[in-house]
Amino acid sequence: MSCMLNEIYDQPAVLQKLYNDYRSEVAKLVTELYKARNIFLIGTGSSLYACYAGAYAFTRFMNKIPIVIPSSEVSYVAETVGKEDIAIVISQSGESKETVEALDYLSKTSVWAITNSAQSTLARAASSVFCLEAGQEVSSATKTYTASLMMLYMLAACGTGDEMAKVGAIPYMVADNIEAVKGKISIWAAEFKDVADIFILGTGPNIATAKEAALMIKEKTFIPAEGESLIEFRHGPIEVVEPGTKVVLVTHNLNKINISMHYQQLSSLGADVRLVHNADLPDIGVKDIELRSTQEEAISAINMVIPFQLLAENIAVNRGLEPDTFRYINKVLNKY
Repeated sequence: MSCMLNEIYDQPAVLQKLYNDYRSEVAKLVTELYKARNIFLIGTGSSLYACYAGAYAFTRFMNKIPIVIPSSEVSYVAETVGKEDIAIVISQSGESKETVEALDYLSKTSVWAITNSAQSTLARAASSVFCLEAGQEVSSATKTYTASLMMLYMLAACGTGDEMAKVGAIPYMVADNIEAVKGKISIWAAEFKDVADIFILGTGPNIATAKEAALMIKEKTFIPAEGESLIEFRHGPIEVVEPGTKVVLVTHNLNKINISMHYQQLSSLGADVRLVHNADLPDIGVKDIELRSTQEEAISAINMVIPFQLLAENIAVNRGLEPDTFRYINKVLNKY
């Protein structure tokens, strides 16, 4: 078994421990979060996608719209960041080059770190540290990605016990979903093994899921994969679709933007369209994976990413590749 697969299976325990360790602690921060003029969410790579997905939870639970900024772009907004703001900075290693450099521009504000390394440069620079304690992660971000999201969800839900309870149910759902999707994922992986490209299209917070899924597939399988908004895909990129093109739609709410219409239109162009969702579909021949996810779309991204973690690992193995290594980069990109 690959380290990546082990790390995927670690997730329920990692998320449960994080919830147990911090659910009382974050309740003390509710006033500070509500009083903040702006909440900045900052990261790079998988951490940036966690920021994009996590922002929806702050909007849903706190009625605040966080400002998501890639670490490399913080210098452009440095003059607007002040003592009335909170910068939540995410880096699994706490040593990512651009994230460490961004800290120089955040000296005027309160920096809260979400990291898997309590002794990292990021942790040492922060006024508050939320350590993921996910254990060593060898392969692409799986358990540190979902743990970062879990921490953002808890911060966003810290003002109400009802919303925090919804977050607390996530580890159990993840355990169920890992087991539930294994069979279909092995079939999909065999069918995706030799494709030229893959398009993963999301809605709402699962636009970030699509981007994270595409990143993992590129890292582990070397297949060009693109993750983006389903709606934005319709505004131009759809021109690249050809007969047989693999397209996976990932959405929590099938009815919100009429997913069936998009499914049918892409299928009519000859695309091989799959669906990852949380609804009870009738048996109409759709190649789908149904997840046991939370009813709150704003905190659905953890469960929605699980099939893609398994898919990336399975495709890599099917292609005779080693899921636990990288070709051109290191696990921690702290220099070029």
